[in-house]
Amino acid sequence: RGGLDAGQLAEFESILECLQRPDATPQQRQHAQRFALSLQNPVDLSTLPPGGDPVSRRQAAVAKRLAQLQHVLDHSTSHTAQVVACNSLTALATSHWDNSTLPHIEIRNYALSFLFAQSATPTVPVYVSRAMTRLLSRITKLGWLENEVHRGVMKQMERFFDASARHYATGLLLLHDLVEEMDLPATNRRGVILRRQFLLQTLNQAFARAIDTLMRISSMADPEQAAILGDAALQLAIRCLSFDFVSQ
Repeated sequence: RGGLDAGQLAEFESILECLQRPDATPQQRQHAQRFALSLQNPVDLSTLPPGGDPVSRRQAAVAKRLAQLQHVLDHSTSHTAQVVACNSLTALATSHWDNSTLPHIEIRNYALSFLFAQSATPTVPVYVSRAMTRLLSRITKLGWLENEVHRGVMKQMERFFDASARHYATGLLLLHDLVEEMDLPATNRRGVILRRQFLLQTLNQAFARAIDTLMRISSMADPEQAAILGDAALQLAIRCLSFDFVSQ
């Protein structure tokens, strides 16, 4: 997939770990910060094989960076590297969105599978899952108007709601984050259309899920699970009601 070899991955992790290491020197930390910021951009064109028109080379540079970041998510054991890769993917997809060439469905499916697996057996800190949730919401938003797969988010959430209580809580949190993402102020006509479509097609379904959950928790046998689901459902309901309906 054009990712990183073992040596490159180890170097990648070593640099980024300086962001968290208390014994890192100021110079090491600054270098790590610059390196982390560079990951939000395509690879340098000079690292690509010669030839091709400027547009194709630019697309290749974006694709290579995406492959590197996905490789980190697939193979790194460094939580710092994982969260930086998530945040960089979000920034890269946002600034270089291309519905036809960006593998947004692949990224979205990866994020969903990652979060589903973490709900069953957590292996990463909450902040890594949070970064992955943000990536999922951003990709869903960017592809909403052009791709029906992204608009089918409520159907895709059913796998979470049909599994364990932990998965159910994760599904509610994912919907909360998506509502938050969709409620960001629109800066152009496309954004206005997107917000209106989400409001008409999906927001009421998310709110209905929250209310249905609140009605069902009273009959749950486990009070701890009921409390967790009740809190997540209440937060989702409040966020849905706080949506900016006026700016549509």
